[in-house]
Amino acid sequence: MRIKPHARRGQALLMMSFAITAMFGIMALVVDVGWANYRKLAAQAAADSAAIAAVRAAVAGGLNTCGGALGCSPATPYTCLATPPGTAATNIDNACMIAAANLFTTTGTRAVNVYSNVGNPPRVSGVLGVYWVTVVITETSNSFFGPLVGGRLNPAARATAAQVSAGGAQGNSSQSCIDVLDTGGNKAFKAGSGAQVNASCGIWDNSRASDCDRGGALYVTGNSQVQAAAVSVVGMDCVDRGSQILVPNSGIDTGVVPVPDPFSSLPEPAVNGCQPGDFTSPQAVPYTPAPGCYTSFNLTNGNSLTLSSGVYVINGGSFNLQSGPVTATGGVTIYLTNGATVNIGSGVPVTLSAPTNGTYAGILFFQDAYDTGTSTFGGGAGDILQGTIYAPGGKVLFVNGLHQSTLAVVAKDVDFEAGTYTLNSDPGGVITGINSGNGGVGAYLVTLVE
Repeated sequence: MRIKPHARRGQALLMMSFAITAMFGIMALVVDVGWANYRKLAAQAAADSAAIAAVRAAVAGGLNTCGGALGCSPATPYTCLATPPGTAATNIDNACMIAAANLFTTTGTRAVNVYSNVGNPPRVSGVLGVYWVTVVITETSNSFFGPLVGGRLNPAARATAAQVSAGGAQGNSSQSCIDVLDTGGNKAFKAGSGAQVNASCGIWDNSRASDCDRGGALYVTGNSQVQAAAVSVVGMDCVDRGSQILVPNSGIDTGVVPVPDPFSSLPEPAVNGCQPGDFTSPQAVPYTPAPGCYTSFNLTNGNSLTLSSGVYVINGGSFNLQSGPVTATGGVTIYLTNGATVNIGSGVPVTLSAPTNGTYAGILFFQDAYDTGTSTFGGGAGDILQGTIYAPGGKVLFVNGLHQSTLAVVAKDVDFEAGTYTLNSDPGGVITGINSGNGGVGAYLVTLVE
């Protein structure tokens, strides 16, 4: 039987109708999924920014509150208003304002909820968060292809930002007292020649170096021993020749995030009116130089020296102590610039403390950030240094030991050679200035953890 041509044309029309319907359905599904993904990405960006803003505001101003109450409960998060405040009264207001700037406010189909210190503290590279904020954004909207996706789209985002102290790996709350800022150098932290380093605080090494044939980031060699409350290394720790690293309450934490420079915004003292600092002629009584600027600073020939409290600027040359004792009547800061370094001879008894207030609270030695020289502390067991040695661009070398000191070292590179070194912890940064606020300068990291 012959099929008429117009009958075949009818079948094609029917098939085309089904095909067009399916194509429109697929297109609608693609639009739905694409739109939902776009909204999810937008919500995630808003949540990330809001969480970071809330924690940064808490660190800067101490406003770690949630709608006026410390630690919101999971059942009652703070819900941002449809119209955010014009001025932040708490750090949570900062979160709501940033979310609103990203076009996310609480409406009938959208919610922006903020949680403060809810649940267990989050960890950043094994370090427990000190304060944390979680922002959850949810949204409901009609879909174009309802029957296949349930009729509604529900994109959601969640972000948690945390404030982490610059120290204390593996959940140990110990503050770090040695921060090595070199981000790529081999042996950025080194202990050798039988050095015995005992720190009741933590060590943090920012170096990414991981080749132990070259020493890695943290290198302990020559029958040396490093014992600390916590050891955190961005790269790799490397030990050889009968040496060891001991962390009594935990293991060594590698692959951590770099710690920020806690004193990066510290202002430099004025350099003017400089005079020679020659204390070499023998005399029976201690030299008593006043605070100020010196083109050199040399103490030799069995002389002793007593510093008055204040800031001493060494403009070039060296802070060279080859006899002693050297003491101070109050807190002092030694600022090194234009290539100046420290050179304390072995066996020279030096007892110095940093100021406990003012611009340079906690800063005992401060090397200009552009200077890359090595400062040598070779005083041995007679040394008692209280405060922070800050050399962001230079190397700090210890030789022949150090008596029990509440000392922090923040430097590009740190090296301990021979002798015994005892570094005490400084809770709250009262002596070293680390984590004490210090005019807004604190060793804290604010980062996303979720």
